[in-house]
Amino acid sequence: MATVKDVINLLEDFAPKSYAFEGDKIGLHVGKMNAKVSKVMIALDVLESVVDEAIENDVNLIVAHHPLIFKPLKKIDLNSEKGRIIQKLIKHDISVYAAHTNLDIATGGVNDMLMNQLGIKHTDILVETGEEPLFKLVVFVPQTHEDQLRDALSNAGAGHIGDYSHCTFNSTGTGTFKPLDGTNPYIGQKVNSKKYKKYEWKQLFLSRF
Repeated sequence: MATVKDVINLLEDFAPKSYAFEGDKIGLHVGKMNAKVSKVMIALDVLESVVDEAIENDVNLIVAHHPLIFKPLKKIDLNSEKGRIIQKLIKHDISVYAAHTNLDIATGGVNDMLMNQLGIKHTDILVETGEEPLFKLVVFVPQTHEDQLRDALSNAGAGHIGDYSHCTFNSTGTGTFKPLDGTNPYIGQKVNSKKYKKYEWKQLFLSRF
């Protein structure tokens, strides 16, 4: 059986949290990530009537567009509507996840659906909400081990751009090194570092005079 985290991962693949406007209260509002999920309800707002319907239908997770908790709660008054909602959610093990402006902005999300319904054909981004920073990692490895290294880096999260993984650029070259005392070279043999240093000093001395 799927968990709340499994469902959230699918949602955030479609509408990453980084798309949301700064300060938007998206994410898991009530519940726990490892809770089991067999039924999911979609709602615009988490109203008490929505929660009652979820209870009647044995729903485990409510995915709402508008956040249940937007302003910090100073208290949970069980006589208030918000307090009763939270009490019912916890009592019946119902988790709540909110996807708001990130779902608005996502490709194929709320904004795109509205434009399709209105028949708008010419669309463009009005305000960029952010960009994904990219970093270049340069690694030198024997050709016999490049696939193994590429898989290890990708599994650790590197080389992922959009819907692509294992994004790399390969360039073949010849590197040089001299392994001294205390090294464990993959190829080549160690040389005595003391003799090597004396040799270097002698060459430097001769070149200066």
